[in-house]
Amino acid sequence: MLLFFTLKDFVSPLLCNAAYPPKKNFLPHNICPPYLLPLTIFSPPPSIFASSAFYNHCPPKVDSLFFIQMVKFMKIGKKHGRPKITGKLREPNGRISRAKGLRKSASQSAIEMRAKRFGLSLEEAKNPLVGTYIGRLCLLGYKEDSSGISKEQYDTAQQYLQIRNDYLCAKGLPNGYYDGFKPSTSDEKAKKQWIERATQRYEAMQEAIKEAQYLHRQHNFHAALQYLVSEDQPLPTLVGSLRIILDALYKHFDCSSQKRLR
Repeated sequence: MLLFFTLKDFVSPLLCNAAYPPKKNFLPHNICPPYLLPLTIFSPPPSIFASSAFYNHCPPKVDSLFFIQMVKFMKIGKKHGRPKITGKLREPNGRISRAKGLRKSASQSAIEMRAKRFGLSLEEAKNPLVGTYIGRLCLLGYKEDSSGISKEQYDTAQQYLQIRNDYLCAKGLPNGYYDGFKPSTSDEKAKKQWIERATQRYEAMQEAIKEAQYLHRQHNFHAALQYLVSEDQPLPTLVGSLRIILDALYKHFDCSSQKRLR
């Protein structure tokens, strides 16, 4: 109670009409000047300001606006609930995670293992070409490394795989990749035409491989295509043979496309 009377006797003369005569536009900043703001820090609870003694001591208009201003300052400094714990890992729902550390995603772990396995940087390991041996050879070709292959040779290898897979699917062999492949039984004529076309393309490609093998008997083109392209085995000794046969197949596919255009 001693604090109440002391604070009231100090503040009330400053808020009387003699010190602050009433104005037409009586704004809150005229009621609580800057030099009275520190008093709000050490002010008593709101119940004291709401008492009848304090209300009767101050002018009605000044008292109501001053009380509103004091309540606003108290609400700003008041804390609601316990403080939020910071610096902790949280789950997507906001709860604190019990995990000891950040868990890496499966894709990030695979990229790091790939980079460590093949001696690449993390940016290079993100390239989809790194997933296959001929893809890594193509990346070496981008770096102008003599041990790699060109982009045209890589595209030719992909075309070889496509023609080979179409032939296996057309014949119904188990080694074919049937993802999304559903032969239509409603149109038997179109199905037979597709099977004939896939068989002709595969047989023509095999003839081109035989001709190249006849010209370069010191190389084993069938082994290079089988192990490096089809089975994705890293065998550097067959890379030289792979370049030659891919160049021969590139010419064969180019001539075949020109014939179809005619």
